[in-house]
Amino acid sequence: MKKIKTIIARAALAASMILPVMPASPVMASEKENTKTRLIEVVTDSMSTAHEEVKTVQAQMRQKKAEEAKNFGQKIADAAIAQIGVGQDCTMLVTNSLKAVGISFHGAPAAYASLGDWTSDPQPGDVIVYSGHVAVYIGNGRAIHGGWNGGTTAEWSVECSNPLVGYIRVRRP
Repeated sequence: MKKIKTIIARAALAASMILPVMPASPVMASEKENTKTRLIEVVTDSMSTAHEEVKTVQAQMRQKKAEEAKNFGQKIADAAIAQIGVGQDCTMLVTNSLKAVGISFHGAPAAYASLGDWTSDPQPGDVIVYSGHVAVYIGNGRAIHGGWNGGTTAEWSVECSNPLVGYIRVRRP
């Protein structure tokens, strides 16, 4: 936002620098008209340039936000992967994975839905809510599940014996 304000300020400055060029003494009408036309051209060019720079900055901001979201989810997925082999139930797996991004939460499987928004396009780090179970999506149809094989955290398909409720894209704290 600061960069956008700077761009607009530069365009305004360019326009203000042309104003003193306008002759103060009486001049021919055509000369005055030429100066006025030139002023309009410079201001229009400056505003056009500023508009393009604003669009570029906005695109960069959108790209940065998308990268941050990807990194946020990947941190959750990586934290879940790091817990493979740990003896814990599914809710502790997800609780410990969320701690990697600064989220402190523990609850029943369905309660994890309150941490974000439902999505039909799962990405690594999304929380998978099942009926009575919860897991962390790591990509390619795979998930990290807690409480499997006698309580051991394991990588497995997103398919499990519990009915799938949906995927939650976790919101940043």
